[in-house]
Amino acid sequence: IWLLKENGEVIQLTDFKTSYKISYLAISSDGKTIAYTTDTQIHLLTAEGEELFSSDGDVVYKNPVFSKDGETLYYSINYDGSWRVESRNIHNLDTPINLVKGHIIKPCDGINCLYIIHYNDPILYKWQNGAIINTGINLGNIQSPDQFDISGNIIHYVESVEGELYLKQYDMSSKNSRSITKMSSPHFSLNNENG
Repeated sequence: IWLLKENGEVIQLTDFKTSYKISYLAISSDGKTIAYTTDTQIHLLTAEGEELFSSDGDVVYKNPVFSKDGETLYYSINYDGSWRVESRNIHNLDTPINLVKGHIIKPCDGINCLYIIHYNDPILYKWQNGAIINTGINLGNIQSPDQFDISGNIIHYVESVEGELYLKQYDMSSKNSRSITKMSSPHFSLNNENG
């Protein structure tokens, strides 16, 4: 992983001794902390390259994301064939908290709030303060965090229609959906800074 600083300087943060593949990458909103998965494990480091945490063991870690305030790392973990969501406070990384069943996670506005997609389930769920809510919103075949994004009440997601990929927009308030553009890849990212 390389970091391009504002002054144009390029810094190498990681140097893998073996041929690891970075599967998922997340950066905290303040840009100070980076989480990524290699093969089946999860790693956390500062933007200066200092390692804060690395998992080990036989469980599989995926889909790291940070809370909106950057204080909590969420990720999915596979225990004996069942996907669960765990969290770790950035200031207490030794203590994982097992939260809820889930595979892909996105933080929502507010404290202790996540949007969750279960493995092989097209429905979007909302977890807030320990309660799970079925939103009834069908997002289709979402397989990775970069296939949907939620900002406020607006969901952007990739949908396959007769073999063609489309970026769709769904407004949770009005319940209106529209197709934005045809896509060649099922993956996307949005810049939500400018609305």
